[in-house]
Amino acid sequence: MINNDPRFINNGIEIPTAGGYADQPSIVALSDGTFVCATTTGTGEEGAKGQYVSVMRSTDGGRSWSEGTLVEDPAWESAYAVLVADRFDRIYCLYNYNLDHYKISEFDCHRLDMGGTYCMRYSDDKGLSWSERILVDVGITALDRQYPYFPGDGSKQYRFMWNVARPFIHGDDLYIMVGKPFLGIKKLYGNLETSRGVLLVARGIVQDPHAPFVTLPEGGRELLPRPGDRITEEHCCVRLSDGTLFVTSRTESGYPLVFVSHDDGRSFTDGFLPQHIGGQTVKQPRAANFLWKLKNGRYLYWFHNAGNMGYDFRMPAWCCPAFETDTPAGKELVYGQPEILFYHTGDRLSISYPDLIEHEGRLLITETQKQVARIHTVSRRLQDALLHQDTVCARLAGISMDELAHSGMPAQQYSKVNHSDREEWKEIPVDSGTAWLVEGCFEKSGSVFCAYDRRRGGFRMNVTEDGTLCCFAAGEAANFTLESSIPVCDGKKHHIAWITDAAACISYLVIDGIFDNGGAVYECGWRFVPRQLSCFRAVTEVRFGKGVSNVRLIPHAILTADAIGDWRAGM
Repeated sequence: MINNDPRFINNGIEIPTAGGYADQPSIVALSDGTFVCATTTGTGEEGAKGQYVSVMRSTDGGRSWSEGTLVEDPAWESAYAVLVADRFDRIYCLYNYNLDHYKISEFDCHRLDMGGTYCMRYSDDKGLSWSERILVDVGITALDRQYPYFPGDGSKQYRFMWNVARPFIHGDDLYIMVGKPFLGIKKLYGNLETSRGVLLVARGIVQDPHAPFVTLPEGGRELLPRPGDRITEEHCCVRLSDGTLFVTSRTESGYPLVFVSHDDGRSFTDGFLPQHIGGQTVKQPRAANFLWKLKNGRYLYWFHNAGNMGYDFRMPAWCCPAFETDTPAGKELVYGQPEILFYHTGDRLSISYPDLIEHEGRLLITETQKQVARIHTVSRRLQDALLHQDTVCARLAGISMDELAHSGMPAQQYSKVNHSDREEWKEIPVDSGTAWLVEGCFEKSGSVFCAYDRRRGGFRMNVTEDGTLCCFAAGEAANFTLESSIPVCDGKKHHIAWITDAAACISYLVIDGIFDNGGAVYECGWRFVPRQLSCFRAVTEVRFGKGVSNVRLIPHAILTADAIGDWRAGM
């Protein structure tokens, strides 16, 4: 398959790893343009004996990488390294290490990579060499006292802890979240039976790399799951403009969980569910969801935009902006609308554990599927869409309602045959797809538009008896249905964008500038488009329903931000 879309993960640049396991590519960009990246790797699978941390360097913007430098002896498990650089280009590497050389056979659990001793090393020569190991004191909390895991002689507890999200430095202080899991007995899958979080802060570490870490919140407390849930893990923290600490984590409920501290981590709110602008609750499977603070003070959020309650549904990866909002207690974040960030042809492939850097005005993001780690440059068009979603205001040109009524719908080509490609003989243009933009006042059980012929296929949109939308598209041998959760029959004029992105094979609705994520009706608001749906034939007759005032057909895919801008311009 020929696909030049920068969002297609195969088009990224591979970050080399030693074996069949490649996890958590954590990356920093130094003042001279050098990139330093740490990965967890090994010849086995995740959690296998002998996995270790490897650190690589790139001096050409991530196009090529040096051989890996080992942080610890690979004979004993080291894992889940995260990097952060201070204003003097000193790099700090924090990671787990089986310092006491325990063996899995001595325990009732099947993996030792998620604990041991929490360690740090630092580099003052751009990652070429590293300091002696520094032991990080992670405070004892309630969950530590429940661990039944001891070596055979009962002399010492093996503590479980890990981190996957980037730390940050504010002033001279380093902040890093640490999760504390409770691992089930010999359970290969679903092994994290409960998990909680704490914040570590090393005050003055920029001046003294041996500065001690304190564990917050105070009083040995933890960031706890919501009632009825067992999990809050893989915490990611950003600092807002007023000093508020805003933390997101994954759960097993189908939603992320957020904690807020207005006193620099000494205490946190109970966990609550974040929302998109417009009121829809953010959806997320049990997968990494990270917040990044950019140099210009804006925020981006990586997530998967589906309410699956397991480890699955990590494809595609989505991204949305987040915006500061005022509350009586201080600043918090509210999330914007999702854009497709990365995808692959393997629908169940897990794209996760990303990191982000800014380099020469561009956003670069790493990701992994646990087998291949890559670095990607976000396209200028997508970057601009994410950074200006709150201000974009532009009417989109397309085939007008009058043209459609007079001449019908022209053929829509999603992919082309290319016999030079031995794999699939398929070429996918970057912007292939269709967008229908519809405005009007709608009635229940009515038609919105119909560009559909039973023999030739096409597109049609109806209003259900519940007042929501039902969209149907069919080609020669494939079709799909997309239903909304947002009602549109309230006597008001509405703006509907039905977007089908044929490169990513995703279709979704943006209603009055709000991405319909399924709400409380569906776990997932968007739908996969069959890859066999390569084209739509022309339809000679296009009909419009009562109350429809404007329809435009755009014969290519658009972004969520484009739909928002069109809605905002129409207001």
